[in-house]
Amino acid sequence: MSNQFGHLFRISTWGESHGGGVGVVVDGCPPRLALSEEDIQIDLNRRRPGQSEIVTPRAEEDRCQILSGVFEGLTLGTPIAVNVTNKDARPEAYREMESAYRPSHADYTYDAKFGIRNWQGGGRTSARETIGRVAAAAIGKKVLSSLCPKLEVVAYVSSIQHLHAKIDPETVRFADVESNIVRCPDAEMAARMIDHIKEVRSAGDSVGGVIECAVRGVPPGLGEPVFDRLEADLASTIVAYNAEEENLKKVIRFNRENVAAPNAKRIEAKEAERQREEAERRHAEKIAQKEKERLAAAAVERGLTNCLFFPPVPKAELGAITASLDCGLMVLKDVPAFYRGTSPNKFFDYLAAGIPVVNN
Repeated sequence: MSNQFGHLFRISTWGESHGGGVGVVVDGCPPRLALSEEDIQIDLNRRRPGQSEIVTPRAEEDRCQILSGVFEGLTLGTPIAVNVTNKDARPEAYREMESAYRPSHADYTYDAKFGIRNWQGGGRTSARETIGRVAAAAIGKKVLSSLCPKLEVVAYVSSIQHLHAKIDPETVRFADVESNIVRCPDAEMAARMIDHIKEVRSAGDSVGGVIECAVRGVPPGLGEPVFDRLEADLASTIVAYNAEEENLKKVIRFNRENVAAPNAKRIEAKEAERQREEAERRHAEKIAQKEKERLAAAAVERGLTNCLFFPPVPKAELGAITASLDCGLMVLKDVPAFYRGTSPNKFFDYLAAGIPVVNN
């Protein structure tokens, strides 16, 4: 099982959701870098459950403790271990999951792969595992600030379900992101998002959204030409987040055009068109069925059997209608191009085979 990410700056997350604690070991951090627990705690507080009425209510302080790699406020260049103790662990609340797999969770696949699983809150597959990632990222930010002082990273919520905010990635500020509990820098849309989340939550449901990350001041030359490209490395960790596969799409932008909202609108328009076409198709089928029943009744009255019926065409398009075959069958004369086409038409195939046709 791989619990590591990175090469020169490598992180290893550990711990289970309702175990003793969770954390991370960071290897590759340069020495003599100023680092304190408070530097990490700032970001852990932003991630912490129970911080608002729209997040999970689990009561955790998520206070971090640096166990190694730091001496007198400076990094040593050795592995940095960060621990967060679980305070609100309630494994008994998941007792029924000991023998029952939850839909859309990793319960079954984990058991199938390893032959054992921690059923208490999902164990390693819980979103609580991301505490280690956040702590590592806080350390990573300190490293980047020393190497690339002009680098800016600002992540924010750009949409919740059908609600799309208007955000300029060139000018968005971290302070605007932190101004509300949904962390959307568009204040007007943020209020609507919060109300929508509350409404859906009160109905016992949930909604997904889109997170965008604007990275400004990126130095040229990061990444490799082929397999270790910058976008590829980012994608490999982003899609590993728990909610990504179910209801959260993260869009990483490097000063590129915002395509998330237009894509959503195109999808909605395409779905509306599909529903309209389906409604028209069902309506046409009903009309055709009624006409078929009418022609079938007419055929019975005339004593005809084994008849094939076609949808009616206005007489103005048909031209003259006459009984022209020697067998006395009713056939159509001057058939419009709609029935002719460029490929063999079954209408004429049936006539050539001598199958009776009842016209209008």
